[in-house]
Amino acid sequence: MSDLPNWKTMEPGARDELLRRYVEEGFSATEIAKKFTGCFRNSIAGRAHRMGLKFTSRQKVAKPEPKPTKSRETTGSWGGVVGKVRAKARKVDASQHLHVANIVNKAESRKADPVLRISRAAAFDPIPGIEPVPYGSSGCKFPVDGLDGPGLLWCGADREIGRPYCDVHSRLARGN
Repeated sequence: MSDLPNWKTMEPGARDELLRRYVEEGFSATEIAKKFTGCFRNSIAGRAHRMGLKFTSRQKVAKPEPKPTKSRETTGSWGGVVGKVRAKARKVDASQHLHVANIVNKAESRKADPVLRISRAAAFDPIPGIEPVPYGSSGCKFPVDGLDGPGLLWCGADREIGRPYCDVHSRLARGN
């Protein structure tokens, strides 16, 4: 048998006193639970909470500085080199980010954006200069009415790999 006291059969007053002493010494709920038999971390945490005890963490060891990451070449599924990828995301200077609520900079960036925008009323009309295509092409999959009226045609404009719509229809779908 174990020499550890049994949490369930121990007198409540003595159990609470031991718990109070261990918490004051800075032990975690897991460490305290290991000092008893028939006891789990959650029962220690619950009892400490009901007693009004707070677990204070011990002094944490400082983490070492992260090592600089090296870039590596990655290959696609077809065996070709896709490009150099950083192993971890690099830190970006805070001055490079626009604040979310910075409305002036957002408005300026929208004015400078040369992308064609269409209204919701004209959403299902073909984009000027782009011929609608039947389904199965590699272009934008946004449904359009076609030039001769309703039909099962798709936008067909160039789109990014992995995205279903072109930039114009992506903005429309997102509500921008």
